[in-house]
Amino acid sequence: MADIDHQPRQDFAGEDARAKIHDIGRHIAMCMLATDVGQYPGDVRPMAIQAVDEQGVFWMLSSSESEKNRDIERDPRVVLTCQNDSRYEYLAVS
Repeated sequence: MADIDHQPRQDFAGEDARAKIHDIGRHIAMCMLATDVGQYPGDVRPMAIQAVDEQGVFWMLSSSESEKNRDIERDPRVVLTCQNDSRYEYLAVS
């Protein structure tokens, strides 16, 4: 079992962040989308990733009647958490 206190962590910004998000994200099919992050516990649900473009933008489909859309309209802050077990990569984007 891995020691969580000794896991590598890298924080990225700007072009480095976009490149890393694209590199990891293009290998991931699902993520967890957290909305209403200003309230505890917020709302978290799985989302299928349609694409991650070269700018690091995640593309997902959502019903126009979805509660998550109303959450994002009220507060656009979201958190995406993703993992690619086959490459031992994990990503959190906020």
